[in-house]
Amino acid sequence: MKFKFLAPILISIFIVTMACENAKKDNQDSTTKTELKEASNESENKINLDNGKRWIANQETTEGINAMIQLINSFTETENIDSYKNLAESLNSEFNVILKKCTMKGEAHDQLHNYLFPMKEKFEQLSSNDLSESKNAFEDLKMHVSLYKEYFE
Repeated sequence: MKFKFLAPILISIFIVTMACENAKKDNQDSTTKTELKEASNESENKINLDNGKRWIANQETTEGINAMIQLINSFTETENIDSYKNLAESLNSEFNVILKKCTMKGEAHDQLHNYLFPMKEKFEQLSSNDLSESKNAFEDLKMHVSLYKEYFE
């Protein structure tokens, strides 16, 4: 009689234990896949030269980057948080023009996107309500836009 009540409990414990083990294994597999995907994205998003040469960019892209460089180089209100937000809007506007006018194809296009898309996060940081974060994003953007001529002509 005791076995009638004990058997369902033991079976339930066994099922729960197996389910937890499978969930734990699935979670580990998922974590591993996520880590691999992130590592892959890091290497995919790295800007590379074209066999040691700079990529050929379309004129509109170069003009847009030059406009961004000019906006950054002429920025002087480094202690005004609202000025950083205005700068971020102007830079984002130029960024969108570059995307709209992009006619590049193939690997050059992919490398351009590897160069451009890290800027989006910097625009958001530039718009921060934290002056220190905005200043850091500004310096990062200033350095990043200067790399354009190392990878594109």
